[in-house]
Amino acid sequence: MPGAPRMLTTFDSVVLAAVTQDLAPYAGARIVRAGQGAPDEVVIDLRQGRRTASLFISINARWARVHLTSLRGSGRASPFVQMLRRRLDRARIRSISQPAFERSVMVDIETDAGPVQLIAEIMGRHSNLILEEDGQIAGSLKVVPRSKSSVREVLPGKPFVPAPRDRPTPF
Repeated sequence: MPGAPRMLTTFDSVVLAAVTQDLAPYAGARIVRAGQGAPDEVVIDLRQGRRTASLFISINARWARVHLTSLRGSGRASPFVQMLRRRLDRARIRSISQPAFERSVMVDIETDAGPVQLIAEIMGRHSNLILEEDGQIAGSLKVVPRSKSSVREVLPGKPFVPAPRDRPTPF
């Protein structure tokens, strides 16, 4: 309806749970390519049999979200996305899950070098996308040194510590 106000949906843990259920059938899909839209967005192209899809992950402070999209990532790539391209080439998604209504999505991936986990934390200005391998942070879209956060560091080579839980479960 022209002139109608736009309704904005909060991308909270309940919405994230619904999106995670929609993504679950992509377990078994191959990662074809990682690309980038804006500096705070990653698009991962997937193929499962004849079906293709693109997983969109945004860590934008105002519009952080995870969902399927018809958009494709551009050719440009930050150092983090370049690392994803190297490490996730021909990798297969094992599972996509959300820990107990947390505001994060865990994508378990089997690579030629072994298992890794891509963790999308959807938490407003604290949102981040982290690649974890053997309990260590291999890289992240947003680097968070101790000088920027008294809660936890997000730096390559540091142990991965999940984001602190600061909200009760909605149910």
